[in-house]
Amino acid sequence: HVLSLHVPEHRLWSPEEPCLYRAELVLTTTGPEGVWQHRYSVRFGFRDFRVQDGWFVLNGKRVFLRSTHTGNHFPIGEIVPPTPDFLCRDLLYAKTCGYNMVRFIAGMPWPEQLDYCDEIGLMVYEECLAGWCLGESPHMCDRYGRWIRELILRDRNHPSVIIWGMLNETGNADYVTHGGAQDIKDDLCRLARSLDPTRVIIDDSAGVNATREPSRMMRPYRDVFEEFDDLHIYQRAPVDNLIRDYYARSGEPNRLVTISEFGFGGPEDLPDVLEQYGADRERAK
Repeated sequence: HVLSLHVPEHRLWSPEEPCLYRAELVLTTTGPEGVWQHRYSVRFGFRDFRVQDGWFVLNGKRVFLRSTHTGNHFPIGEIVPPTPDFLCRDLLYAKTCGYNMVRFIAGMPWPEQLDYCDEIGLMVYEECLAGWCLGESPHMCDRYGRWIRELILRDRNHPSVIIWGMLNETGNADYVTHGGAQDIKDDLCRLARSLDPTRVIIDDSAGVNATREPSRMMRPYRDVFEEFDDLHIYQRAPVDNLIRDYYARSGEPNRLVTISEFGFGGPEDLPDVLEQYGADRERAK
């Protein structure tokens, strides 16, 4: 059954004003033994996230996504936080540092973390563990489908979640050798779209690196694929002209460009790094 509820003069959820609502459903049954009731409540928000004219648009206004990403591991226990506040501490730090989105890469967030993102106004790009860590298997299609289905059914009422990710860098993953996830990624995207018409869906973050096949997305309320440039950049220290040229020449003029992973490498060869810094200082004189 489908129930409709009208909320007059509703307020929109955004990182600046994360307005939330709660809906409660009560089912009442009357029988010989009396009246029985079952109650279920869910928190949600109103917001509209789209891709228009090469830009991300939130609630009708262009938004620049400033995102960080996390493997969602914790000190000591890795998967289980040593204290409950560790679940949300990094999310608060990210928001305080000026980020407006976090990508949970290769692992689902805890429900409490999504509740917290809803509350503080931190947008979420979400992937399941299978997006990077599921090996080739005759059961891959079934297992992957269950991952995606349960992920979306669990989290689709959170206004903070704006992007579903299916895969990550399959050009660098072992399961591409014999096809595997690459063979079913279109079906995964269509499954995700059938469960949620409202969000952006990305088939493969950074694309198939080995063949330079670009990433593709489905815009909200659409079931067609569109190519875009999704870059993963881990640059050397210090920044040199090759890196500057890479930034200057990346992306197609009429195609959406995102940098969904970025890192700054440490000085692996310290004498070489110091020599380069010394040369830069001499040129600066």
